[in-house]
Amino acid sequence: MQVLAPLLMSPFDTNTIYFGSQYLFRSRDRGDTWEKLTGDMSSNDKKQIGEIPYQDIISISESPKKKGLIYTGTDDGRLYMSLDEGKEWNELTASLSSKKEWIGTVLASRYDERTVYVSQQGRYDEAVERLDLAYPKVDADAKKELKAARAELDAEKK
Repeated sequence: MQVLAPLLMSPFDTNTIYFGSQYLFRSRDRGDTWEKLTGDMSSNDKKQIGEIPYQDIISISESPKKKGLIYTGTDDGRLYMSLDEGKEWNELTASLSSKKEWIGTVLASRYDERTVYVSQQGRYDEAVERLDLAYPKVDADAKKELKAARAELDAEKK
């Protein structure tokens, strides 16, 4: 796997660019200046680094339906969401039904602001799933709501 640092242009403002490393950065002036939006989004587990250093953001997606709804995925399997242009972040990793070694792609739906598609990859397998967030807000009950949404999707599959 070759990891490249992702760049994303906001669908709402062509001057706004996001850049991922272990942190998420944003420029509102096409890259002339940058602000750090997050702390380290990786697990920062030195035992996982191995021969190939990793633990970076490898996928960024801003919802084309709702400005400021941003998702990130890391190459150590973490998934995050912000509803307020990156001011506050909520980890969604626990809401994923399968746990793989890394998040390959995060893609906010262009049809429904409460839906995000996530591909996960392991050394020998892949999984793609759709998370339908019951509510477009994340608060203290977020994990409960996300687990309920996951259970509803699983019931639909049967």
